[in-house]
Amino acid sequence: RFHEAWLVPVDAPKEPSEGGRPRGSVLDREERRATLVGSVEDKAAVALSFRGFAMAALNQTFVEVPDRDLNGQPSWWSQDGQYFLYYSPQYLHWKANAVRSAGGDGAGAVGVGGRRDGCGFVHSGQVADDGRPPTAVLSDAGWHELSEGEWEPVQLTVAAALAKDLRFHANSVEVEVLSTFGEKT
Repeated sequence: RFHEAWLVPVDAPKEPSEGGRPRGSVLDREERRATLVGSVEDKAAVALSFRGFAMAALNQTFVEVPDRDLNGQPSWWSQDGQYFLYYSPQYLHWKANAVRSAGGDGAGAVGVGGRRDGCGFVHSGQVADDGRPPTAVLSDAGWHELSEGEWEPVQLTVAAALAKDLRFHANSVEVEVLSTFGEKT
C-alpha cells in the first residue's frame, strides 16, 4: 500500500510558476512493504488448451490442479485463475464455470449439494460411468455451450500439453511501515 500527499502550509508564499497559487511543500507519505521468505515447489502438470467456444474467456489453457478436488475429481484452472473445469457426477459431464468475481457461481457452489450444483457455461460429452471421468475432458468431441438458454453443440480443438505448477510456500513474512509526515521539501 502506498499513499502520498503534498500539503500547502497556511503561510506559504504564492508561486508565479504555479499560476499565483501556493506550492505544496509539505510531504505526507505512508508506505507499507511486505517481504515473503520461503521456497518454491516446481511440479509437472497436465494442461489443456481449448479453442472454439463462443465465450472467448474459455478459449485459453487450463491446468490440472489435483489437490483442488471438486466432486471427487481434480479440477482444471485457467491461467488467469478466473475459470475452472469440474466434474459433475449428477450429469456425468465436465463443466466450465467461473469464480464469483468473474460472473460465475464459484467453486464452492457447484459441488454436489451446493446451491448451483452442476451449473456451468459449457459441458463435455457424457462420461461413461466407468470410474474414469478424466478421459472426457481430454476429448474435443461432444462439447456443448449454453447459448440463450439452450445447449448448442460446439466444434472444439483441445490440445494437451505439459505445464509447470509453481507453488510458493512462505516461511515468514516481514512487514515494514515507512512514514513521513510534515517534512518540508
